[in-house]
Amino acid sequence: MEQKKKERNFCKGCGNYIQFGESKEYCIFCQSEDFLKTLEDKPLKTLEDKKFMFKILLIGENKVGRSTLLKDLNVLYKDRMITLGVDFYLKELRIKEKRVVLRIWNVSTNKAFRHLLHSFIKGSNGVLLMFDITNLDTLMFLSNFPQLLREHAGVIPILLVGNKIDKENEREVSKEAGITFAKNNELIGFIEISAKKGQNCENVFEILTKNLINLLGRS
Repeated sequence: MEQKKKERNFCKGCGNYIQFGESKEYCIFCQSEDFLKTLEDKPLKTLEDKKFMFKILLIGENKVGRSTLLKDLNVLYKDRMITLGVDFYLKELRIKEKRVVLRIWNVSTNKAFRHLLHSFIKGSNGVLLMFDITNLDTLMFLSNFPQLLREHAGVIPILLVGNKIDKENEREVSKEAGITFAKNNELIGFIEISAKKGQNCENVFEILTKNLINLLGRS
């Protein structure tokens, strides 16, 4: 007998494909009642619309400050799926009088979860690659990610983020090295922050979001 194809379910809240471990009607983000209340209608993705929703991946080695970056942000919703190695965040911001909701996936790069990376990357609209300026190895760790991301998500905006500028006296990675890495890998740019002190953190999301909106305007 011919085997039936597995039915693909799409979220009633945001219209995105429902991944494993989620309900049959809503994705992990839209299962939150608080978040559902923020959706007046189905999120839209054209320049004429006032509302956008983007899936953003945050990738970097452990202890580069990914969780610290997200900890103090004004987020609508957050959840953790320890078994999958992902923390989920929803962040709202206004760009050019447009309402934008970012679905942020803080992805663990531990070996135990690396086999899931391809699944997490699919459907992503943008990526933040984060490293620690006091540890050169954390930048080198990111070397293969631009190609991997483009293989599974297409040509999407990728922003390089150097964290811990509050430890300038321990710096191992120069600003020039960050800029060079971004240029060599055709990233949209490079920004340095202090997640601990909140310095430049909001700019990270604004830069990436503006780039995404501008891409829609050119499509």
